[in-house]
Amino acid sequence: MPDDSPWGGGGFKRRCGAQAVVVNTAAHCGGCRIACRSGSCRAALGRYDCGCSSNAQCAPGICRTQSPNANLCACENNGDCPAGMPCVNVSFNPNDCSL
Repeated sequence: MPDDSPWGGGGFKRRCGAQAVVVNTAAHCGGCRIACRSGSCRAALGRYDCGCSSNAQCAPGICRTQSPNANLCACENNGDCPAGMPCVNVSFNPNDCSL
């Protein structure tokens, strides 16, 4: 099974290598190995994104400044996401690295 596929009953547990991780922590925020440089993983629209106050906290992505859901990290292109996860354009919300 690939990384970020649901583990067991699903929810916020995802496969990360050969183990299950909870993807609502600063080490795995919204997906396997999406680490929050700010140390803040925040709930937004049924998923989790890293909180931020500057682009440096989101590298290689950007810190979203538009409302709603300002001050959340967002990807700009597939290169901002872990391997195998595309950057998905989400209208009126932060773009998201997703399966």
